[in-house]
Amino acid sequence: MAWLEPLSDTDWQQLADGVAWFTPSGSRSLRLTGHDRLNFLNGQVTQDMRRLQPGDRRQTLMLNIKGQAQALMDVHVRPDDVHIWVHGHRQPFVWDALKRHIVFDDVTLTDLTETLQHVVVTGREAETWTLDRLGIAIPQPTSFQAVERAGATLLVAAFERSPFPAVSISMLAKDASRVVDALGLNDHHALSVEAEDVLGLAAGHPAMTEGYGVGQLPQVLGLEGLVDHHKGCYLGQEVMARLDARANLKRVIKPFHQKGAAETVDPSELQTASGVKAGVVWQASTMQPGEVRFGLALCDKDVLGEESLMLDGAPVITEPLALIGRSEP
Repeated sequence: MAWLEPLSDTDWQQLADGVAWFTPSGSRSLRLTGHDRLNFLNGQVTQDMRRLQPGDRRQTLMLNIKGQAQALMDVHVRPDDVHIWVHGHRQPFVWDALKRHIVFDDVTLTDLTETLQHVVVTGREAETWTLDRLGIAIPQPTSFQAVERAGATLLVAAFERSPFPAVSISMLAKDASRVVDALGLNDHHALSVEAEDVLGLAAGHPAMTEGYGVGQLPQVLGLEGLVDHHKGCYLGQEVMARLDARANLKRVIKPFHQKGAAETVDPSELQTASGVKAGVVWQASTMQPGEVRFGLALCDKDVLGEESLMLDGAPVITEPLALIGRSEP
């Protein structure tokens, strides 16, 4: 089990009252150019890239031959290129995998690690902040917008890994401080680099890192929605097709939260009210220690739904923390 260092009470208070920001430490970008860029990428990932138009955004997965998730990425399609934002320190893996499969394709792959910087703004007032500062609403999850600010083009998209409204902003710069300055974020609270994983956990999203999300089937992770069962071939497709036809998974990852909880999760076993083992806690953290703990548990699918679940002798709710202040699409 991974115990994630909690955010401070000040962090949670700033998020609940207004906005705060952080730079995603584990996310790095790549760029694809060339006439074949979308067709090439389509053969490497689980979503259909061929029909995407400039301004479209998709979250997608890269799998191995066993159908196990290897990387989670956000794809942004522009008129002349594709930006790929890779989560969870997995950019080197994706770089190697894409380079290995470029043979006769008219495709050029570029590492944007040193030139494209990301900032995430999140909190109860993030939607208002985005309107006031950028002049647009937070885009829908399947799109992004380009906004001109401080002589630069910002790529603005929704950020799903937070229980609060959140917006991701990317800008060509060698230092993230340029983005912070351009957006006037020095007047707002800065979160620690651990914020990305803790907020993602609170929203029910597994960290796509080695030893956790990486190596699991998308269906186990609750990410089956990122798999298109009607597109062309890609690595791991045969496994996805068999799972779609048979639906015989034995275990799934379930988000949970618990109020009136202790500061740590010990023991790490979920049980039914009658004492039957239902699963194990996978990742967990707390909000306002002594009040709320939340996380993800690897659960026995046959046991789920039969009885209420307990952790450390107290009931848990098998849902993420309620979305706070987010407008319905």
